Amino acid sequence: MTVSKSNDALDLLVDAETDEGFTTTSWGETSRTCLSPDHTQGALAIMDYRAPPGFGPPRHFHHKDDEIFLIQ
Repeated sequence: MTVSKSNDALDLLVDAETDEGFTTTSWGETSRTCLSPDHTQGALAIMDYRAPPGFGPPRHFHHKDDEIFLIQ
């Protein structure tokens, strides 16, 4: 599978020291797409997701997707 037409995967990643590009929800979470599924034929997406302390989604599971979390 060809992931991208780019010669360097780093060209596809969006990572910045600023909060530019973040969207804020009504609950106070913010997120930004760092690697779009458009660049991986739908195989992978990387999101920078930030939530207030104590916030979390309701219990759920995915039938076709996996999630990986890095908690800092």
